[in-house]
Amino acid sequence: MDVPANAWYASYVNKAAALGLMSGVGENRFDPTATTNRAMVVQVLYSMSGSPDVTAFNHPFADVSNNQWYAKAIQWAYTNKITSGISATAFGVNNAVTREQIATFLYSYAGKPAVTGNLDAFKDGAKVSSWAKDAVIWATQSGILSGYPNADGTRSLNPTGSATRAEFATMIVSFNDLLAK
Repeated sequence: MDVPANAWYASYVNKAAALGLMSGVGENRFDPTATTNRAMVVQVLYSMSGSPDVTAFNHPFADVSNNQWYAKAIQWAYTNKITSGISATAFGVNNAVTREQIATFLYSYAGKPAVTGNLDAFKDGAKVSSWAKDAVIWATQSGILSGYPNADGTRSLNPTGSATRAEFATMIVSFNDLLAK
């Protein structure tokens, strides 16, 4: 497998796979440094919800073909207000997902609990998009998103940066653990 035992993400990737939250990309590979896309995230959440039956497709997304592997997941996420897409008519299926977008998906899945506080503890906390602020506050306070250490001892979120599969595995396992409490 392409997940070294001593990698910072190894325990998260292994747990995500053991719980059936994420699988590899084939041939005994997880591809931890590959970019996660929006369809992958929604598919994982749909699977976590038990993959409920989707009988009608009434989403507004022109970039979602109803015969694709992600179609039911996107319809489910749209119906359950977990996503509204990247525009009124586009989901952004293959778009790289950012950390603040993942936080928003998870926050919506959790029912958008009330939050207080701020992101002042993070060097780039002010760079979080206004639409994602509550979600990122919630994700940091819930232990789902902890940021990256900086040389000066501070932490950064890189909220608009693309998330790797290893980073998403870390977030989804932490989220799953939160739900299990």
